[in-house]
Amino acid sequence: ALAMTFLVASVLLWERALAAELTSTAARQSSTVRSLRSSSRRSGPLLAVTRNRLLAWRRDPRLAGQAVSLTAVSFLVMGAVFVGPSDTSFRGFPASAVVAALAGFLLASDLAYDGTAWWMQLAAGVPGWVDRTGRVLATGLPTLVVVIVVSVAQSMLGDAVDWLLFSGPMVSVFLVSLALGCALGAIDPGQAARRGSNPFAGNAGNGARGCATTAVMLIVPVVLDVPVILGAAFARNSPPAQLVMLVIGFLWAAAALGLSIWCSGRYLDRTSSNMLLKLRAFG
Repeated sequence: ALAMTFLVASVLLWERALAAELTSTAARQSSTVRSLRSSSRRSGPLLAVTRNRLLAWRRDPRLAGQAVSLTAVSFLVMGAVFVGPSDTSFRGFPASAVVAALAGFLLASDLAYDGTAWWMQLAAGVPGWVDRTGRVLATGLPTLVVVIVVSVAQSMLGDAVDWLLFSGPMVSVFLVSLALGCALGAIDPGQAARRGSNPFAGNAGNGARGCATTAVMLIVPVVLDVPVILGAAFARNSPPAQLVMLVIGFLWAAAALGLSIWCSGRYLDRTSSNMLLKLRAFG
């Protein structure tokens, strides 16, 4: 039943997307670009970068394919959680942790989807930390919505979740994954599929890099948050202690994210010409 529901929903979404592509015109697209460009003059560079990346999630089919994959993986892991016995206190943690960790994977490759258009930020003198912060916001906010939806769905379909106990490790994993993805994206964003090609296309080298990046993003955030997870486990019977672990986890992860934004932004400022050459070589 779940498979048939997913198939029918996919066909309906495909028909709607195909109809929109077949009926759109070049004049309509150019007018949309002009309106967005005129409104961007009234905002600062941080809001402009954030808005540009948020719009890319809807307009770029390559990013839309990633969003579909992320959502599908999220609910697949959520279903696997209910197979076999599990501690009900942390029953909602595995699926949401996977979604949160994959947020860093999306952020690590986000710059590759800009391609050579990234030169406009360099010409405008946008600092590296502004670029990193805007991408963190644009990737983190939609992923946070998916994390909340998955967590609520698990609590409705399965056992009750202790949200105070669950929030400390979850917030920490989420922010640390964004910090790691922010740093990796400034060092090597990889190679995105060319515009107009299959959104899921890629080469063998980039596929190997994607597998390695995914493994890093799934393992490292959880490893770095082991103290927070263990502290939350020991505090399961004490709400005040759970609140303390939530504050500690947030402060630790927020400090890591802030340090990553600053350091990766400085690194991007120093190596902007080399980064542009990489993006140009990948087309």
